[in-house]
Amino acid sequence: MTVFETISIALMALAFLASIISLYISIKNAEKVNKLSQKTKYYDFIFKDNLMMKLPTLYLKYVEDSPYEPNITIVQEFQDFIEEFRKNILPLNFSDSNFYDKIDKLLVSIDDTVVRISGHKNEFLSLKEKLNNQIKDLYCTIDNYFIN
Repeated sequence: MTVFETISIALMALAFLASIISLYISIKNAEKVNKLSQKTKYYDFIFKDNLMMKLPTLYLKYVEDSPYEPNITIVQEFQDFIEEFRKNILPLNFSDSNFYDKIDKLLVSIDDTVVRISGHKNEFLSLKEKLNNQIKDLYCTIDNYFIN
């Protein structure tokens, strides 16, 4: 075998190896894109309307319309929203139970604070701050899950 033939065989083997590596990288990238697409579908179906429209609107109606007391006519609407939100996240219990548990606990704590605010007007400002922080935690938890 000549030097030229040896170099040709080595180059073919190297090209074959590069093709295998390229195929592996392509498969991994496709898996990542598929996983991201699935997460996006979950996000759109479960969270988009609740986080972009309903929660901010209810929060504003409930605590921002008045600087010193909650709008107690919104309590039941807020609680109904939280109950519906908790139903909407149930599919997550089957795909990622840890994430589901975090979100569910945050929703329960938000609901508890909403009820507590309506019964403790003298603590309105501190409870309003607590509710605000709980809602921020909810948004951050969801954002971190879907971004990572």
